[in-house]
Amino acid sequence: MTEIKEAKVVGQGLVEKGFKPKVVRFGKRVPFLRESIALFELLNDPAVGKIKKAVAVGALLYFIDPFDALPDFVPLGGFLDDAAIIAAAVTYVAAGFSLRKWRNLKVAATHLVDMLIGNRPTRMRETY
Repeated sequence: MTEIKEAKVVGQGLVEKGFKPKVVRFGKRVPFLRESIALFELLNDPAVGKIKKAVAVGALLYFIDPFDALPDFVPLGGFLDDAAIIAAAVTYVAAGFSLRKWRNLKVAATHLVDMLIGNRPTRMRETY
């Protein structure tokens, strides 16, 4: 039987290529990292609709781009605009999710944060 792969949203390849290096480089300075990783993880979830994936891709592309409205290298404020965009995307994308699904995504994101930015390893656990 031939396996049918789901088509990617425009820009998803750029996100997949640029997200991990951005997290590794700036992860310890980004307070919304878990939410960003949760959005990233949703890109490969077949249950998530294309519009929600497109919103997630747009927000993550904004996060990856160092020269956005407020460049990331600006001290004390470089990630404020990124935080606003990620928060808006999370609010929209998570609107139809159960609390359990969102919590599980954040647990997985916490594990990935620990692996990517060199925190002490944590054991993944189920929330329910």
